[in-house]
Amino acid sequence: MSIIVYAAVADCVDPPDGANYAGNNTYKAANQECELWKDVTYDGHSYNQGYLFPNDNPAEAARNYCRNPSDPFNNNFNGRASGVWCFMKYAANLVPTYCVVLDCGE
Repeated sequence: MSIIVYAAVADCVDPPDGANYAGNNTYKAANQECELWKDVTYDGHSYNQGYLFPNDNPAEAARNYCRNPSDPFNNNFNGRASGVWCFMKYAANLVPTYCVVLDCGE
């Protein structure tokens, strides 16, 4: 899995991994933006499941905002990523993409 890092608008996440982040950051570039979580199926697994987003149940409430969902499907993250992210679509491929959001403790 490739992860590309992009900067997001001003906001902050609680350390260490932004698991409880519920802000409105999303990433937009070149007429593309984060995919809606409720529409994402990645490696055969649907992200339209509220338990992945404890602050946004149902998953539709997470919209296309950067999040760090509890992710039992993604072995590359070993259950949770190190920061908030979203899925971007490049050509026909979904790519998990980190969003750079400031640490609230800084």
